[in-house]
Amino acid sequence: MNEPTITINKYINIFDNIKDIVYIDSNKGAVVMKTLRAVNILDSIIPISRFNKGEANKIFTEVKNNGLRIVVKNNVPECVLISPQDYQKMVEEYEDMKLIALAEKRLAENTAPISQEDMLKSLGLTQSDLDGVEVEVE
Repeated sequence: MNEPTITINKYINIFDNIKDIVYIDSNKGAVVMKTLRAVNILDSIIPISRFNKGEANKIFTEVKNNGLRIVVKNNVPECVLISPQDYQKMVEEYEDMKLIALAEKRLAENTAPISQEDMLKSLGLTQSDLDGVEVEVE
């Protein structure tokens, strides 16, 4: 897999304190990476002492309303707080990227396609075994 080669555009204010940087790769097309704006990194830092002062509910509201927060302990980042929706979106994007990478790897191998009949035979199935089976594709 080739690394992205050229930054072609930057979008700001798309996702709270996140911007998209779009890279173009001659082999893969456009690749989008989400990054924090430097200005908002400072606004996102929360000292762990705020939790010790009983401000957890306030911090969780900030995450919900303003996006991620970086918790620091002794001036060292300890963890990142994000909303469940943002976490789910991040996990789904990661899984999608893994599938894209696998598909690209398989396409690069230039292997011959396998017919459905040959695949069924290799699995010990017949078409009648599959009749009446419903499949949902996302």
